[in-house]
Amino acid sequence: MVDRADLVICYIDHENGGAYQTVKYAEKQGKKIINIANESE
Repeated sequence: MVDRADLVICYIDHENGGAYQTVKYAEKQGKKIINIANESE
């Protein structure tokens, strides 16, 4: 899925698990990533 995406939107609030590993892979592929867990309220 990451390979075909231009933008990755996620909610990651810890540094382990499958979602975290997928985001790290997306970073290596040069994808733009928006982590909505980091958005200020």
